[in-house]
Amino acid sequence: MALVSGSLRQSHRRANWAVVCVGLVILVSVAQVMAITTGTSASKGQFEYGRPYDVAKTDGGSLSLWSESFEELTKHGAHIVAGHLTLEANGFALPALPFLDEVLTCSAHVGLMTPMGISAAIQRISEGDVVVIPRGWASWACNRQERRFKALFVADLSEHAGISAKESSFALAGSMKDLGEGWRQGSVLHGFTKDVLAAAWDVEERDVEKLLNSQRESVITKVSREAAESYVSSEPSAAGFVGEFIYSLKNSQPDVFNEGGEFHLVNRNKLQTLHKYGTDFAVAFAKLNKGAIGAPGWCVNAHHIVYFTKGSGRFQIAHPDGSNALDAHVRAGSVIVVPRFHAAVVLASKEEELEYVVVSTSSLPIWVNMAGQNSVFQNMPATVVKEAFNISEDLLEKLRHRRTSHSIILPAPTTSEQKQREPVEAKKPSQGLPYAFM
Repeated sequence: MALVSGSLRQSHRRANWAVVCVGLVILVSVAQVMAITTGTSASKGQFEYGRPYDVAKTDGGSLSLWSESFEELTKHGAHIVAGHLTLEANGFALPALPFLDEVLTCSAHVGLMTPMGISAAIQRISEGDVVVIPRGWASWACNRQERRFKALFVADLSEHAGISAKESSFALAGSMKDLGEGWRQGSVLHGFTKDVLAAAWDVEERDVEKLLNSQRESVITKVSREAAESYVSSEPSAAGFVGEFIYSLKNSQPDVFNEGGEFHLVNRNKLQTLHKYGTDFAVAFAKLNKGAIGAPGWCVNAHHIVYFTKGSGRFQIAHPDGSNALDAHVRAGSVIVVPRFHAAVVLASKEEELEYVVVSTSSLPIWVNMAGQNSVFQNMPATVVKEAFNISEDLLEKLRHRRTSHSIILPAPTTSEQKQREPVEAKKPSQGLPYAFM
């Protein structure tokens, strides 16, 4: 699963579900939110999602989902869950066993433990960090700050086809709570009888009663300031050998930087744990300046969840049959899902910059661009392009050489009268980015 920290801003069926970097597991039913699109057919499906739906809320924070499984990705055999975790000051997400994340605003401390019982340390995550939570590792989180902590999380449950997410993960602590829609959630310990637990722990049954029922919340609670302070004074970890789990994406050196904006990517080449323990994700952060364009293209081997964190713009998806699947005006809080082999393009508005995070369901995504340096039309033999489009030599030259000095992020175009042919440069893409996504 993948988690993002920053300012973060749903499906028809009942969902069983689990969260990551915070360590909580929940089962929910969420209401569908229809896409706000321009000139698209409802039969093409749902690609855009608005404000997430709260599924758990306490004084300590809340958990919300955009969908239990995005409709368009489900059609392609992918069961992807995405949502939004919020921790208020001194909010504490109870320990659970699930997957990966990225933080969006403020900071918090995350605890992680391997299946062998080795602590992977309590580490502070800050705005722009990507946090990997491998499947089956216990995790929890606490916000020691006065400011609210927000995180985007994404989990891939595709291998659990035919079973609910509830059956693939569980909470270690928390009371049994009725969360509505006929669903109850609590610690897995509630599934045992008290006499058996008392024998296993060699304690009295009244002690088991306290362990099971002293905590009144099932997902997120609020602790005292003293408890929050002591949370980070735990013993240091001896688990350095298991790998790195945090990557500061927003503060990293950009893979692409030009007058159109910047693009940062973390894949398994930069953070091996994105692929090391059964996870398979890559995460990117992009900033488009006014009027700039994220080059149109498609991904060969992954689906994408695009979350917009700042600004406004426009997003289009072309259906493989050649029709328009989505033409949406996006803003901070919008979520777009892009199935693989669906060509997509994003444009920043002329009035403000646009920032967004892209979570890819492959730790090494292959993205084919349709404009800019090394685009499919630039690399294809000229005769093939000319005859395929049945165009003149003059138009062929414009198509192949107008954007040769920019890749992935394209600066705002000028008018045809102002535009001068850009020199053809034999640049190589940034290392690790022979292909990239939006």
